[in-house]
Formats: sequence, C-alpha cells, structure tokens
Amino acid sequence: GDFVWNDANANGRQDGGEAGLGGITVTLYRQGFGADGIAGNPDDSLAVATTTTTSGGAYSFSGLRPGIYQVNFGALAGYSRTLADQGNDFGDSDADAATGSVSSINLTPGLINNTVDAGYYQASSIGNFVWNDTNANGQQDSGETGLSGVSVTLYRPGFGADGIAGNPDDSLAVAITSSDVNGAYGFSGLRPGTYEISFGTPSGYNRTFANVGDDVSDSDASIINGTTGSIVLAPGSTDNSIDAGFYQAGSISGTVLADIDNNDSGDEPVSGVTLTLKDASGNDIDSDSLASGVQPTTTVTDSSGAYIFVNLLPGSYRIVETQPSGYLSVGDVDGANNNTIGDESPVIVAAGQAVTGRNFVEEQPGTVAGHLYIDTNGNQTQDSGEPDLEGVDVVITQSNGATITVTTNGDGNWSALVPPGT
Repeated sequence: GDFVWNDANANGRQDGGEAGLGGITVTLYRQGFGADGIAGNPDDSLAVATTTTTSGGAYSFSGLRPGIYQVNFGALAGYSRTLADQGNDFGDSDADAATGSVSSINLTPGLINNTVDAGYYQASSIGNFVWNDTNANGQQDSGETGLSGVSVTLYRPGFGADGIAGNPDDSLAVAITSSDVNGAYGFSGLRPGTYEISFGTPSGYNRTFANVGDDVSDSDASIINGTTGSIVLAPGSTDNSIDAGFYQAGSISGTVLADIDNNDSGDEPVSGVTLTLKDASGNDIDSDSLASGVQPTTTVTDSSGAYIFVNLLPGSYRIVETQPSGYLSVGDVDGANNNTIGDESPVIVAAGQAVTGRNFVEEQPGTVAGHLYIDTNGNQTQDSGEPDLEGVDVVITQSNGATITVTTNGDGNWSALVPPGT
C-alpha cells in the first residue's frame, strides 16, 4: 500500500504541500488466483480485496500470500490521473494515467511494499469563440456570427502532449480541434500549466486586430501569426475567454492610361506609376506595423497600366497618384476631364468587396513658348535697346475653353505644357 495524493502541479511527483486524497477506491488483484489463492477456480480474475483511501490519502492491504499482484486506483470526479514513474518509487505515482493500474508487483514472503502510490490533478479547460468580425474592429459586435471549421491548435511549450519536459514532443501540439457550426471550440482534461493557442486562417479571411477590448469580447490571436500569448491554467480552472476574429478582406484596383487622341479617355497603358493608399482624411496607411514610424502603403502599375491594393479592412480610402514624369493628369476617373492631379475621391470598401475601375488618365503634353518685348519702332523685330517684358501673364486657351496661364520671366520668355489639341 501507501499513498494517493493531489498532484497540484501535475508533475507526477509528491511535492511539499501536496495533500492526500480520501475516498478513492483501491482494488487489489492476483491474476490467475483470485481471492481464494487457488488457480483454476472461477474467481481467478476477480478482486482479492477492495479498500478506500483515508482522509489523509493512505491505503493498505495486509495478510497477503506471496505472489504477483496488481493494484487499480479508481477515478475521482473532477480529477485526472497524473504522470507515472517520474521519480523514485517513494515519491512518484505508479498508476498508469489511462487505466489507473499498477502491474507486476512481486510480493515475496514477509515483504512489505509501501511504495505503490497514485497522484491525481484537477483538470483544467480552455476555449471559446471564433467569429466573423465584419467591421474588422477586433470586437464581437451584435450580429457578428461564428465561423465554423477553423483549425485550433493547443500547445504547452516545453512539455508537449505527454506533459514531460525534455522529451522530443516538447514543441509539438497537445491537441487539435476545429470550431463548430456556432464558432465554438474547447479543450478539456488539461494539466495545470502555461499554454498557447494557434488559430488557422479560413480561406478568404484575414486576422483581425488583437487585444483591443476586454478578454470576453475581443480577439486574442496575433494579427501576425494567429497565435495567442501565454495562457496560465491553474488546477481545476476554466478559461473561456480565448477568442479569434477574422474579416473578409477587400481590394481596390484600376488603371493608369495615356490619352493619345485627346478625347479624355485612356488609350495606352502607363507602367511604373506609383499609387499610394491613404485613409479618407488623406493620412498614410501603415504597411508595416512592426517597423518604426509609418510605412506608406504603395503599389506600382504593371505593363498593362493596372494596379491593385489587396487585403484591405472594410472602410473608406483615398488613392493618391504620383504624377508620372512627362504627363498631365486628365482626371481621376476615365473620361472625367476634370484635370485634378493625382488625387482620387474617397473609395468605400465593404467586407470582402473588390472595388474596380478606379482609373487615372494622363496626357503627354506638347510645349508652347514665346517671348515678349516692347517693339519701340514697330518693325516686329527686337532691336538693340528694346526691353524685355517681365511678369506679364500669358493665357493659353484650348478649343474646349480650358485655359492655362503662365508668366514671363526676367528675359521676357514664357513656356507652357499643353495637352494635344488646338
């Protein structure tokens, strides 16, 4: 006989301050002989004796015949059996964690074996909710529903599934599950200790922001890798606050094209044009939250003049074009002819929406130039001594009525870039 105890830290060893457990059933067997000690009788597979532990966790069987015995320790509500054989016979647990049995106990004549012990720990649990964060604010808002089929993996770093430090499985998963039809998930029967949870990313979704509210209603999964921070489970505890939110990403796309026939619509692609994504107020959107400062979110048009911004949160955006060298802007939208340079009107992106057709049109300008002076003798030639005219406004009027104004310089010269036309 000996001792059944509360292995509070579930390490399989009898540590200081860990108390005995009373009322646990302990059953003794002698396979092939049974209680009567005679081989071949009907009781050969039956128990030799049964007892329960005292309030201090002690038990014993006495008056036994020499032979090979087996001890079985019963279940205890709210507890699980601890790891077996984690130390010396006087200070560890001998009962198999799954079956509660200790086999092949050899009692020679007159032997007293008080080293057959069993440890139990109060099992803990963890879990809760995976949801569609439709507005991508990191909070579980009214009307946002659960996501089913999302993979959820539980880790206990440094211990692994077997709960023993120093084994090859220390970095491997303890358990894997997936969220149910309501977005719920859970792990139970866990040893006390420090855990992490990693959430897979469902197709078509991105991770939402983490830790922007209270633990009950926010997302705990890192937006970078989907893994939580350390979660400490005390003996017998339940933590149902570990949630993960995902949103359906949107996109904005369009083209930058050159108008070569002066009809204010795009005809030929302009590649290598830089476009910058900003919020509705014109502030840069950070493309790298890990780097210091704001890293503007930019893209460049391809050989077909196309561009796209992907993985966008729902919300309102503005696109700013860096005006390509050698071109004039016709308009924000193909055919608009409003000559607004490099600034797209706000674009609203709903969850999962692909906004298309946000186009820019450019024109390759010509040059009109001239010279102003005072022709004092009226011969239409600038003769020596006839002064240049500085600071005079020159207005160029296009056939559609649009005007361009330039001013002469100190030498009387002026020039202007003008779109194709008359």
